[in-house]
Amino acid sequence: MREIGTGISTVLQEVFPQSFGHKPREEQEVYRAMYMEKYNYYNPSVFPDFEITTTISQDSIEEYGEVFSSRPRGVELPHFLEDLGQVQVKYLLDFGSFRDIQRHRCAIIRMPLVSDTHGFTEWYLDQMPTQLKQSAKDLLTRQFKSIHALSGSDADKQYYFPMGVALPVSLTFGLPGLLYTTELRTLQTVHPTLRVRMIEVARWIQKHFPHVAIHPDLSDDVWSIKRGSQTIEEK
Repeated sequence: MREIGTGISTVLQEVFPQSFGHKPREEQEVYRAMYMEKYNYYNPSVFPDFEITTTISQDSIEEYGEVFSSRPRGVELPHFLEDLGQVQVKYLLDFGSFRDIQRHRCAIIRMPLVSDTHGFTEWYLDQMPTQLKQSAKDLLTRQFKSIHALSGSDADKQYYFPMGVALPVSLTFGLPGLLYTTELRTLQTVHPTLRVRMIEVARWIQKHFPHVAIHPDLSDDVWSIKRGSQTIEEK
């Protein structure tokens, strides 16, 4: 990735020297290297299975009562409501589904360090026939042991872990972004390990902000091929 970035930067400097011709300052690069090395990966030693905290007061919700209570399905809240405060969502989620939720740019989303610290997500093992489940667990045990025996940093070793490992995920939203993401990621086409977490978020919103209209899909999972037919091709 660094090589690709350097290549792109070189071409841009040649084609648009007036915009990309500046030289980086040494103190700038030293500072960036320091915080990237120490804090780039979110890797708390203790992490909850599921937790939500907020700085948004009920008074501020009541101040804009009609805006919240009358919002139709599929209509986003006005952006200025972001300044009412934040909602921080924390939960354990497998890396595969993290890559899905991580695409949402309406939230501050820390990049977790991929490791086996929090184990392997049981949902994937539960999809296997009983006679294969124990074999899969034994394979994971051997695999994790082999990964830890490798030379190199933890940042390097993370590329060897399977995408089913559970990771500490931290997402910080304003209310408009939280409602948009929650409604979108509770749909039946969303991967089950992510959908169950976002349903938990939806139920928290309903409980703590009862005057805020939210339109999640809280129905039970059903087997469907719709997710496999989704593409980014123009209709």
